[in-house]
Amino acid sequence: FEKFIFTPHVQLIDLTIEGETYRTMIQDVQYHPVSDKTLHADFLQVIEGKPVKISVPITITGTSPGVLKGGKLTMKMRRLHIMALENNLPDTLEVDISNLEIAQSIRVENLVREDIIFLDAPRAVVVTVKAGRGAVVAAEEETEGEHTEAAPQE
Repeated sequence: FEKFIFTPHVQLIDLTIEGETYRTMIQDVQYHPVSDKTLHADFLQVIEGKPVKISVPITITGTSPGVLKGGKLTMKMRRLHIMALENNLPDTLEVDISNLEIAQSIRVENLVREDIIFLDAPRAVVVTVKAGRGAVVAAEEETEGEHTEAAPQE
């Protein structure tokens, strides 16, 4: 039972009660405040063809160029609330940061999946790269005409 509770992944469980089997997933777990033993678990019945609302952990993939330049990667959200059919429920949601530069963010609205409806606010920031103390900032190139020569004196 613990392998279903102590995992960040979404797992479907076939639960048999009085000879009848139900397709379920763990919705909530309550623990003893001192011993951390499992006291109670709530199961959500998954019905084929009916969307399920769940919270899914986020997995970061790729290497951010902004981090390589000294920026600090900050995860603003560790889980996203989604709605999807049973067959489309992901274990985790992968967020690729390969193009994330300093002062850029990935928002919920930037995550596009055909089979999932995101329930969090579209403008909510999922991950961002902030300028760190040692961040290398590209110097602005001089524009033409910026330096003018002094006019010759007569």
